[in-house]
Amino acid sequence: CGFSAQAHVSADVDGIFGGSGESQVRDLQWKSFMTVLMTMSGWSTANPDKQPYAWGEPYTSINREYLRLKMRLTPYLYTLSRVAYDTGVPPVHAMVMEFPDDDFLYYPSVGSGQQFMSGPSFLVAPVYKPLSLTEVRDEIYLPAGDWVDYWSGEIKSGPLHLSTYKVPLEITPVFVRAGSIVPMWPNMRYAGEKPADPLTLEVFPDGKSEFELYEDDGTTRAFETGAFAKTLIECD
Repeated sequence: CGFSAQAHVSADVDGIFGGSGESQVRDLQWKSFMTVLMTMSGWSTANPDKQPYAWGEPYTSINREYLRLKMRLTPYLYTLSRVAYDTGVPPVHAMVMEFPDDDFLYYPSVGSGQQFMSGPSFLVAPVYKPLSLTEVRDEIYLPAGDWVDYWSGEIKSGPLHLSTYKVPLEITPVFVRAGSIVPMWPNMRYAGEKPADPLTLEVFPDGKSEFELYEDDGTTRAFETGAFAKTLIECD
């Protein structure tokens, strides 16, 4: 991700062949941190429609929570989409793209190739092994700096290799870069269901930091003629 010259990349959640409740959850979890999330009717006899509710509980409730989080992250991801429009820098970054001075990331490893940055703030480490094989996610790599575990709030300082991160089905490892400011919508099921106000800011303090929020009407192409707003949000 980040080297393809494509701003918005994704793939079918749980693929189009085979699949299971667990693999669907694991796939949807990390794809919820990408700008594009899609599912389709596959050629799977086990689950031919691939909908997030098709496998029943506990999978449906876990999928619902990640889809809610993705919807809340719309202001963040939409801003990253504007950055891509203006600069060509995609919303999803390979690790080495975000940390070009980190020599470790230039060599093939799980830590360099099996995790990614969603914008400058979120480090996402997909879970790709079934719980029947292991209950931990190995070889997560946190580059230099402080990182906040998004689920527990625990702060870890990099560079650091994590090899015993527990991953029950409802958890995929997500770390937030210290200094991040993340704008979030209220809870809603789809864009336009309710007003986008009030906007919530999740702030992960670390000295002076900033985020420039991009907004437009979300419907038309009036942004092409200047009908948009950019708001600088600062934390000191």
